[in-house]
Amino acid sequence: FCCGFLALQAHTDTFLTVVEITCRGSGFNCFEGKNPDDMVAKLRDRFCAGLDKEASVAFALDLIKTATTSYGTKQYDYFQYLSQGIA
Repeated sequence: FCCGFLALQAHTDTFLTVVEITCRGSGFNCFEGKNPDDMVAKLRDRFCAGLDKEASVAFALDLIKTATTSYGTKQYDYFQYLSQGIA
């Protein structure tokens, strides 16, 4: 996960450009009624582009820790177990 996050960070500008182009005048429901500049700014924040490699890895590990201890994650995993037999 950490390597993937670092790879995403390396291409932040590309992803942001694609999102910005896609959401301007888009008919997609996920973009409807939203300010493209706000969406791009929030996405930029999620990529944490200002962090160095060490801080980025620490951030990614914290995301994993938060997700694995989340009530919602446990409920989703239980649903997957019941519906698909995936543990």
